Amino acid sequence: MMSQHAFNQISYVILAIMLIFLLLVAFRVVPVSWYWPMFAVVLVLFLVRTTLRLILARREKLDEEHQESGVHPPEKPTGV
Repeated sequence: MMSQHAFNQISYVILAIMLIFLLLVAFRVVPVSWYWPMFAVVLVLFLVRTTLRLILARREKLDEEHQESGVHPPEKPTGV
């Protein structure tokens, strides 16, 4: 799955893209016709970031429950 470090990197990249889009709109660098497509991209990126965060939080919670109960989750194969 995804580690906390990988999530942080993805999250920072998404936030940077959102900030760049915001600045492009704020300084009117892009035409008005691009506003809705840029909004759609930002919305999708936000939803991806939120979904990844929820998945990571759920996994951490399950790992904590397994550690408390002494049950270890099955190991995943290392080969791809």
